[in-house]
Amino acid sequence: MNMASNVKEVATEILNFIRVYKDGSVDRLAGSPIVPPSASDPETGVSSKDIIVSQNPPISARIYLPKHLLDQCQHPKIPILVYFHGGGFCLESAFSFDETKLMNSLASSANAVVISIEYRLAPQHPLPIAYEDCWAALQWIVSHSNADCDSDKEPWISTYVDFGRVYIGGDSAGANLAHNILMRAGSEGLQNGVKIKGAFLTHPYFWGTKPIGAETRDVERREKLITYTVWQLVYPDAPGGVDNPMLNPVVPGAPSLAGLGCSRLLVSVAEKDLMRERGIMYYNAVKESGWKGEVELVDVDGEDHSFHILVHHSHNAKKHINRLALCPVQIEHEVVKGPEWRVKGGASKGSNVVSTSCLVKESADAIANHVELTSDIEVMGNVVASVNEVIGDVVDSVSEAPSVKVAATTNFPPLQSPVVRQKGRGRRKGKMVNVKNKFEVLAGAEFEVLEDTKKPRIASLGVANLLQEMKAKKVEKIKNMVPEAIDVKGNALSLTSQ
Repeated sequence: MNMASNVKEVATEILNFIRVYKDGSVDRLAGSPIVPPSASDPETGVSSKDIIVSQNPPISARIYLPKHLLDQCQHPKIPILVYFHGGGFCLESAFSFDETKLMNSLASSANAVVISIEYRLAPQHPLPIAYEDCWAALQWIVSHSNADCDSDKEPWISTYVDFGRVYIGGDSAGANLAHNILMRAGSEGLQNGVKIKGAFLTHPYFWGTKPIGAETRDVERREKLITYTVWQLVYPDAPGGVDNPMLNPVVPGAPSLAGLGCSRLLVSVAEKDLMRERGIMYYNAVKESGWKGEVELVDVDGEDHSFHILVHHSHNAKKHINRLALCPVQIEHEVVKGPEWRVKGGASKGSNVVSTSCLVKESADAIANHVELTSDIEVMGNVVASVNEVIGDVVDSVSEAPSVKVAATTNFPPLQSPVVRQKGRGRRKGKMVNVKNKFEVLAGAEFEVLEDTKKPRIASLGVANLLQEMKAKKVEKIKNMVPEAIDVKGNALSLTSQ
């Protein structure tokens, strides 16, 4: 027997990553093992399950939901993060150990539904198939926003997702996918008019023929870099090669980045990453494109590509994952200028104040991880409030504010001005108004406290989900403590100066 005849011939190989044989078979030499979903992840308490997105083409996904929501009688609407995994379009899986661990962390910290898409991999399914799979999956997800959903829709999406808070994200090749999805969403739109509110691109896989920064100028060496060889493997017919706009979004003739289909964008890079300067160039190009959204860059010192996945137990990895999880929270809770609490890692010391507008219990912990508290501020359960002069469990006192008006609201309008003022900061300043959520009647609120001047000014507090229990048990207590007249209207409290 001729043993040599059983040896498969190698067509192409990228050492330590992938080997492709002439018979079309593939050995993937990197990546983490496949693991099953969990009814309750022991570290995060997140439930997960695998779902079918499409039979033809075959697209599946793993969906994650904080388990405590499944145990509640009511079904609050929470953000959704649609995630595209990395791996050079040819490695990894939405069902792998590394991806599952990351998704559990994101779902728990952000208190969001997370869906990781299992798109088809190259080289068996060369690009642009992955782009099409991810676009189809996103369109299927947002189709659940239609109240007349078909019976084959996913109940975790229909029941729990707030389609006004749709986010997408990805790492490496997944970040490349996210960018291209944003471009397509900006030009074509999503079903039912759903908009992508925000996105994060972590260590995005971008490249090009023209060297930038510290990249090697040697053409032969450049063509041996993994950034070049992977693209040749996964998209051999790409018009323009590595200067195709899908890989090089800043190449002359590429669609304008002003067309990105979201309102806020976080780009993160790592100091030792080969593609770091590509990510920074992309960030700068977005800023200069005329795009109407807000873009932020995070540059992590001392780390390499995808460190938050590959060394997920490190301090920097945990910090970065928390930063990514905070992205939906920060987008939802507007950041304003002021002295009260500072976001860790902020560019200017003591200058970033996080509003407590619509701060829910589940997001309080995530925010607390990123906030340095001053001596007069603390996190109390599911609301952030001043330590000073809390009246019972109801309403903070108001120092020298001419009037206070409290009214019920059903949506959560954003803060209009920097308003969290500590007592004694400046002459005749209004103090923070807030409610400690003892009865879970209020999980933070929009509030605005203005200076008391000769001209009438109003301090207003928009209250969300104020229950009858609040009115019944607390109105008399407030009347005894606050000199203003109180008029109770339904579930709302109105306080007006005499």
